Amino acid sequence: MQAETIRRLSTGELIARLVDNVSGIFDHEIALAKEEARQDARQAIVGGAALAIGGILLYTVVPAVITAIVLAIWPTLNPVWIALIVAAFFLVVGAIVAIYGWMNVKMQPLEQTRDTLKEDVEWAKRQTTSPKR
Repeated sequence: MQAETIRRLSTGELIARLVDNVSGIFDHEIALAKEEARQDARQAIVGGAALAIGGILLYTVVPAVITAIVLAIWPTLNPVWIALIVAAFFLVVGAIVAIYGWMNVKMQPLEQTRDTLKEDVEWAKRQTTSPKR
């Protein structure tokens, strides 16, 4: 809107326009927060699933597989060294899966919404201060 048109509006009309603008901004912020919360939830579910899979690998399957590998390689090396080598391998694989899951769990939810809210507050402050003449 041009400056001349704005100057012709009454104080009540200006306040009504300001309220409409602020209301529209809040409506958009709420929609953004809802969508961002859905995305954060999806990412947390994927990360949690990866953590669970990593945990299952580390705590249930690994001992059985280690035992089978140790028994299969027994004649070639000392069984203690075989067990340590196989355990180290599964530890690395399980840690990689668990780290991937941990990195996908959101630690700061609604980050984009908070940033845009800060921008909106700054915009509102600029709108309420009169320009220097």
